[in-house]
Amino acid sequence: MTHRRIIAVFGLALLVVTAGCLGGAQAAGADDSTTRTIDVSGSSTIYASPDEAVLVVAIEKKAFSAGDVRDQLAAAADDLTGSLEAAGVPEGNVVTARYDVNVVREENGDTTYLGVHAFRVVTDDVENVGDLVDVALANGANRVNGVQFRLSPDARQGLYHSALREALTEARANADTLADEAGLSIATVEHVSASNGGYVYAEAGGAAARTDVRPSQVAVTAHVSVSYSVE
Repeated sequence: MTHRRIIAVFGLALLVVTAGCLGGAQAAGADDSTTRTIDVSGSSTIYASPDEAVLVVAIEKKAFSAGDVRDQLAAAADDLTGSLEAAGVPEGNVVTARYDVNVVREENGDTTYLGVHAFRVVTDDVENVGDLVDVALANGANRVNGVQFRLSPDARQGLYHSALREALTEARANADTLADEAGLSIATVEHVSASNGGYVYAEAGGAAARTDVRPSQVAVTAHVSVSYSVE
């Protein structure tokens, strides 16, 4: 998987003086030493190509009885799931996302029943997800509710760790600059915290006679705040 990195640093750069030990300022006596710190923060965003796609397709049926709707949904579901599995999607990656049967009052006074059985399909074949859309529509599904691209948990975790390292590097560079300007030098790390800045999913785009679904990149962001003691 290839990716490119974009680093954004945002503004928290303060030179502060605290009394007492790390963890909060205490009332200072005559013999208490002071700890001077530089507090900085950094942010890194990594863009990468997705390695998973999530397709949501649905079967919609209408009949004059709930039993007929149920039977029609069941038959179409067998066709749909069997065709997707034959196309290479593992059985455990085709799961029900929604199932309901509702009463519909028609304009002419008739009572009908509308049933929907939606499936969530996960595949790692992101380049050919359009083929799965075609398979689904040709074998029972009559609605596509969306396609979303994402990173697998392992890939996302690895990119987040990379973003953390880049954010820390940027935070240290900022601290060094501030220390130099103030005539100080960095001593030790007093405190560091991190937060997950977010994960941006990519939506599908593109269309053609053969369903052409084109993935865009996804983004993983990490933020850090670091407090360095200076001397």
